[in-house]
Amino acid sequence: MITYRQARAHAQQCGVDVSAYKAVPISANPDKNPRHAFLSEPVLNPENLTVIYPACCLLTRNMMAWLATAYGVDYVICYN
Repeated sequence: MITYRQARAHAQQCGVDVSAYKAVPISANPDKNPRHAFLSEPVLNPENLTVIYPACCLLTRNMMAWLATAYGVDYVICYN
């Protein structure tokens, strides 16, 4: 699992305004994930760029764990 600092730095390099949003690292272990995350950006499949979860979707711990396991997602962009 990456740290908040690493997630923030990567998001900033990708052009995300980290002053308005936060990059939340996620893990395959649901217990290590935050309780909820309200997406400000859609989560895309890295292979074909289809939308897995749209923006404004509320993710639970288990949904985040599934993203980490099935797609290798390291972090999501959420509202502060």
